[in-house]
Parts: sequence; structure tokens; C-alpha cells
Amino acid sequence: MENTFNNKTDKENSENIIESDINCKNNGDEDFTSPKMEVKKEIVNDEPSELSFETYPENSEEKAKRKLIEKAINDPNSRLDTWLSFAKSEYGLVNDDLRKIVWPLLLNVDTNKLDNVPTLEELKNHKEYEQVVLDVNRSLRRFPPGIPLKHRLALQDQLTVVILRVITKYPHLSYFQGYHDVAITFLLVTGDAVAYHIMEILSTKHLAECMQKTFETVQKRLLTVFAITYREKKELFEFLEKSQCGLLFALPWYLTWFGHSLNTYKSVVRLYDYFLASDPLLPLYVSAAIVLYREDEIFREDCDRASLHCLLSRLPEDLPFEYLLNYSQKLFEKITDTMSYERESFY
Repeated sequence: MENTFNNKTDKENSENIIESDINCKNNGDEDFTSPKMEVKKEIVNDEPSELSFETYPENSEEKAKRKLIEKAINDPNSRLDTWLSFAKSEYGLVNDDLRKIVWPLLLNVDTNKLDNVPTLEELKNHKEYEQVVLDVNRSLRRFPPGIPLKHRLALQDQLTVVILRVITKYPHLSYFQGYHDVAITFLLVTGDAVAYHIMEILSTKHLAECMQKTFETVQKRLLTVFAITYREKKELFEFLEKSQCGLLFALPWYLTWFGHSLNTYKSVVRLYDYFLASDPLLPLYVSAAIVLYREDEIFREDCDRASLHCLLSRLPEDLPFEYLLNYSQKLFEKITDTMSYERESFY
């Protein structure tokens, strides 16, 4: 299997994608499709699409699971395996009240021993301060609609502080645009003090590769998506390879755990339930599962870079994520027995 980046430089790849992606930018998404992999500040330029926070009444299965989780929370004998099982099984952790409690447990964050939160003023001297503020300001559509202006501005400041605290404490970690899409989800669910500790852990483990000085390692890691496609549906892989559409459509999926790319908050937090309880590479398997699931759509498109890049960059709103998560887990269990990965950096 050939390297799908065709041994070109990062800049050459990004310029090619920029040229072919001109017609894909009418939905208001940030420009994740044309990153200069060596210059992280140029990854994002546009505002994200609005995130829907629409809620739905519990169905009977969700209600039953919620009661089981509440019972486990009140049981002092509940262990990590309990929370892992709840997070990965159908419906995940059901609602944000439960996520606020269980997400820290999944990462062994002690909510009774939280560091003091510094003020934004104390962090303004960081070299990435202006870029972080720009990104946070661009994320307005990812906040719940209708909240009072004063509250929203407070959340923006909290989000900025969460991000700057992590990259100040760990100066070897390089901020990337899209990091705020991850941080905002944990901020909205758990509050700023806990969100910082969650992002601290994720940044030094799950997202560590994404926070290197360049995306060279991430670029290689994305090849996993096509490697899985090749093993599962060789004809589909060959069609994609022939089109030269590349893998940059999957970059925001991996960088942000789909937080940037999905328009439904319920889907975002459901994926976060699963990813927090899974191997750090699981987002790549979900990416591959989505490509495999959309096989019929892909074959209906012309076999050219622009058409397929545009198609794959836009996720359908009706993706069956429970099915895709189960499928991804099966792929992971099957393929990790025969494929070798360098995973030491995650632990």
C-alpha cells in the first residue's frame, strides 16, 4: 500500500487540498481541510457551524440505564470497570448530570482535590494567548444558544484559562487549533476546575501526538484509516487511492474527537463517553468505520479528489453512532492483533 500523502511535503499537500477544497467551504466550517502540517497556527481560519443542543425525552432504555448509573454512583464498592462498561455500552452515560460525575472517575480525577484556578490576567503572557483568544472567540456557535451574554463571556474566559493552564504547565506541548473544540465540551459538562484536570490528562496521553511541534506523527497515524479500509474493503480503498483525495478530511475527526465536525451536541458527548473509556487510537477506528459505512455514497461520487474530499469532509447528521462504535470496537479487537503500532507515547 502506497503512502497516501505521496511523499510530498506537508506544504505541497496542503496547497493541493486548498485548491481542490474551494467549493467545500460554504458550510461555515473552520478550514481543517487545508492544514500546513508544520505550521499549526494556519489550520483554522473560519467559524464552525452552529452546534445543536436539542434535547429529547428519555426512552425506556435510557431511563433504565440512568437508574443503574445512579445506583452505582451511590454504591461505594463501584469500581473503574463499572464506569468503563457504562460509558461504552449503548446510550453511554445518558445525560450531562451523570457525565459530570463519571467522566472524572474514568480518568481518576479526584474532584475533592482540585488545584486553585488562576485568573486570566495571570496567564496573559503566554506566547499562545492571542491565538487561543481568537480561537475561543470563533467558537461562539459551540456554546448553548440563548445563554445570557454575561454568562457566555464568563465561559469564554474560563475556556481560555483551561487551555492556557495546560500549555503553561507543560511547555513541551504545542497548542493546535481545534484543541478548544475538545476543551469546550469538558468545560460545559464538568466546569472549569475539573475540565482543566481532564484536559491535562488527555493532553499528556490521548492527545500527546497531536501536541507535538509538527503534525508529522499525526500525518503517519492517519494512515491507519486507509490501512483499515484496505484490510476490510480493498475495492473501496483502491477507489479512494485512485482519486488521490488523501486523508486530510479525517484530520479534525482525530484532533478533536469529532467535536469540531459534528453539529449535534448529543452525538459529541456520546462519542466522548466512549473515547474516555477506550484506547487512545479508537477515534481512528471510528473514522475508518465511518468511511466503510459510507461505501455506497463514495462509489456514487466521481473518482476525483475534489468530489470525494468534499463528500468525506461533511459528516451526515444521521450517522448511527451506536452501530459505528460497536463496529469500531470489533475492528480494533480484530486488527490490533495483526497490526503493529507505536503506542508507547500514550502511556
